[in-house]
Amino acid sequence: MALNVDEIMNRELFSVRPDESAGDALGYLAALRITGAPVLDEAGRPIGVLSMRDLLGRPDDIMVGDLISKPVISIAANSTIDEAGRLIGETNVHRLVAVDESGAAVGMVSSIDVIRGLLGMPAKHPETFPHYDADTDLVWTDDTPLDLERVEAAPDGPGVFAILRGGPGRRESIVWAEGARDVRARLVELLTAGAQGPLGALIGEHGLRYRAARCYGPVGQERVLSILAEHRTPRIH
Repeated sequence: MALNVDEIMNRELFSVRPDESAGDALGYLAALRITGAPVLDEAGRPIGVLSMRDLLGRPDDIMVGDLISKPVISIAANSTIDEAGRLIGETNVHRLVAVDESGAAVGMVSSIDVIRGLLGMPAKHPETFPHYDADTDLVWTDDTPLDLERVEAAPDGPGVFAILRGGPGRRESIVWAEGARDVRARLVELLTAGAQGPLGALIGEHGLRYRAARCYGPVGQERVLSILAEHRTPRIH
């Protein structure tokens, strides 16, 4: 369902600065229920990685810059998932910092993200991070298999949704998108209509998924749908 790192990485990047205290950093990680974070310089470039192991038992007033693991292992966000998998295997790390063309951190990709991507499974990220998409200015659900058992993940109120098609080694694409007064009810309607409904033969296709977001009013929904038509997929990973 994805080819490149930028399709599977977690874009809700939490980071710490080298001049922050160990006590503060430990509190951040505990509150977010994560085990580590990249340390970034003033330009947003990764200079190391900080883990719970680095912090436990340390004085609260020691600086993060004195504790970080170096060098940081990073990968270009436009690299392939295969390349990310090889880098994880070669370096024996569990997470890579994804960087853009300038070397600034733009996301994190874990070994689990890579495995799911290679198998054609949708990416899934911690619920403590809202899946915010800057283009649409909405918080989206994770990719969710399109079936009646899983429509409860969709908002039970006004919003928009996109149905996606993909598979191992194939870039994902949106095959259907619309706004609805009740997204969950609309998905149920489309699924129960089956091949006789608006989605026709798509309903029987294996591997379809959906993403959904709350969005109020037809004007706002039309704006989001026009953005989806241009970008083809909400960039929520």
